[in-house]
Amino acid sequence: MSQQLNKDTDDAIDIAKFLRNLLVEWKLFVISILVCLSLCVFFLMNFAPLYKIHSKVLVIDDNTDASKLVSIGGTELKDLGDLLGVKSNVDNEVEILDAASLLSKVVRENNFFIQVYQDEYLNNVELYQNSPFAVSFLQLKSSFENLEIELKVNKDNTFTLSSDDETFPTYSKFGDTIHCSIGEFIITRSENKVEFNEYLLKIKSVDQFLDELTSDLLVEVLKKEATIINLEYNTKEPAKGKYFLTKLIEAYQARNISEKTKMIDSTIVFLDKRIDVVKKELNDIEFELQKFKEKSKIFDIPAQSKSLIDLSALNYNKGKELEVQLDVVNNMLQIIQSNNKKIIPNIANSEPSFLPLLQNYNSLVLQRDRLLLSVKEENPIIVNIDSQIAAVRSDMIKNLTSLQKNLSITSDIYQNEVNKNNGLVKVLPSVERSYVNLNRERDVKQAMYLFLLQQREQSAISKVSNFSNVSVIDEPKSELKPYFPKKIVFLVASILFGFIIAVMWIVAKKLLSFKVDSRSDVTSNTECPIIAEIGHSNSRNMLNDYDGRSMISEEFRQLRTNLSFILAKRKCAKILVTSSIPKEGKSFMSFNIANIYAKADKKVLIVEMDLRKPRLSSQLNGDKTKGITTYLINNTPIADYIAPVESINNLYFLPAGPVPPNPAELLMSPQIDEMFNELSLQFDIIIIDTPPFSLVTDAQIISAHCDVMLYVVKANYSLKSSISYINELFAKNKSNLYIVLNDVSKKFKRYGYGYGYGYGYGYGATNEKKSILKRLFNWRGKS
Repeated sequence: MSQQLNKDTDDAIDIAKFLRNLLVEWKLFVISILVCLSLCVFFLMNFAPLYKIHSKVLVIDDNTDASKLVSIGGTELKDLGDLLGVKSNVDNEVEILDAASLLSKVVRENNFFIQVYQDEYLNNVELYQNSPFAVSFLQLKSSFENLEIELKVNKDNTFTLSSDDETFPTYSKFGDTIHCSIGEFIITRSENKVEFNEYLLKIKSVDQFLDELTSDLLVEVLKKEATIINLEYNTKEPAKGKYFLTKLIEAYQARNISEKTKMIDSTIVFLDKRIDVVKKELNDIEFELQKFKEKSKIFDIPAQSKSLIDLSALNYNKGKELEVQLDVVNNMLQIIQSNNKKIIPNIANSEPSFLPLLQNYNSLVLQRDRLLLSVKEENPIIVNIDSQIAAVRSDMIKNLTSLQKNLSITSDIYQNEVNKNNGLVKVLPSVERSYVNLNRERDVKQAMYLFLLQQREQSAISKVSNFSNVSVIDEPKSELKPYFPKKIVFLVASILFGFIIAVMWIVAKKLLSFKVDSRSDVTSNTECPIIAEIGHSNSRNMLNDYDGRSMISEEFRQLRTNLSFILAKRKCAKILVTSSIPKEGKSFMSFNIANIYAKADKKVLIVEMDLRKPRLSSQLNGDKTKGITTYLINNTPIADYIAPVESINNLYFLPAGPVPPNPAELLMSPQIDEMFNELSLQFDIIIIDTPPFSLVTDAQIISAHCDVMLYVVKANYSLKSSISYINELFAKNKSNLYIVLNDVSKKFKRYGYGYGYGYGYGYGATNEKKSILKRLFNWRGKS
């Protein structure tokens, strides 16, 4: 239970440390957020906002009344106008509105691919309603590349065109025809005033413009149960966007009317042909009847034969009616068999099952024609529709063939009845019988002729009164505010992004850093205790007297206090100072520890036992010709080599002397023991400066003579991997090995002793003052 509690406490401490590390880097957060905000403001100032243009259209289903009937000699025939009542498919209408052919027509006819700009900072602003001139093409290639033309307006109402891809005349006048590689165009003045001398004309490729247009244009059905189409267009110029949607709807309505007119024209052509045929037949019968009357000089039929003749006439009429229907069926069958994916008119077919087939066939043909505007015949959709058309045509042929057979059988029955009645009227004069037959035939042809004329007139009226089945519900209008960019969203996002960048930078720097940065980098990798943290100092060698009340001096006093608890009341404490690699501050640490003890009225000796690369001799102006090496070789008294340090009371220095060829062997000499025994009698504190631990074994040899080992780790310099040497040494000397963290940045001491004591009680008042700007960007926190 206690282990779990400790673990939870450690996790809480880790989180707290992480938050503190973020907090001490507040300058980085401020700069990162300010940079992101600046970039965001710069973007918002130079990016033209995007607006949404909305419009709604209603597609009306043309379900005309198919029950209109006309009577021809007692036979009911269906209205031909039912052929035009093909139900609109809303999904197909959406595809037509979004088809490349319709969009290309609108773009070319209204010159939407031509854009006029004026240069304004980094963002080109398109001039639409405010353009001082208009560009229109007289001739234009079907395909061409983008073309940019610079237009410079001259004072004499002329202009100059220049382009990297084209050569233009030196001067041109407004209204002149200008030739270029993509066609001929003219530039005319508008009512707007010329406010700038230079303009930019961008003539985009129609194909490329259509690609951009389709990505910005949305055509969709809002609800499946409704026939309302929603149009949405994204643009930087609201007025141009509204004009584009208006022209697109107008073009779509015009196309819709054109399709209906085409279907009506096809019906009228068929009716005209049939009228000519029936008219000729009617004229022939009337001429024959006229000749018969003139030749036979007939008069009224006797009353006694009236009933028999009426019966015969009734059967004959019914037979002729069936012949008319059979003739219509034969004509329809011939039309269907010879038709090649064209609209088929319905000529008074009384079969109820035939009309749905015909309407389905015409609907498929219209759908196929519409799809061919945007796809090729090899497209699987077209192939599928062709197969459906073939299937429906086969069903229509079967239906008409069956009807043809039934009418033939019924006609034969009535013909038999007529033959039977004719046998009964043999007693009537043959002249009278012939007259009656001719007269009846004329009536049938006359009724057929009148019916065709009536249908022809109805089709003509339909053509004149033709209107689009698309109604505009909402005219194109723009939203008041742009949908992109949202300023508030961008500003908040930039702040958040700046915060995230700073956090990522800190985390990445922490994870990718191979050097020790703070106390946590040491404690997380070793169990060896840290006895002190020493901040950064501008003095490379020692702390001068005027630094006595500085933060660094106070930190060395704290180190001295901590060492007093460890050393207790030892008569002569020997403190060894080492590190992993050179330049981690061993000599700096050795001298300043000795200096701080000397100021406490302790008699202190600094022993320079780095026999390989002695540095303290140069810094303290020691004699490099004699020292420990000469003592070990000459066997002279050690006191001959000890000298006081200038300007510091109670502080003495024992130099290393000349560099020997075998320093490790010299350090293992028995004279070393004698030297330390003798020095222990003369001094209170002995500070031993040694070589780096990881490079040579000198420090390990000397450690046998020491009471405390101080292992120096320099922040932002020592490698994290060097802590393994501390662990190795700590495993052997757990009782007297301690770490001194050197050159620690202020930002990592801000919540510790240094900040609270130094600034709370006046320490640091003698430090060199810095400007506010310099302190703001002082990332290392150097004093």
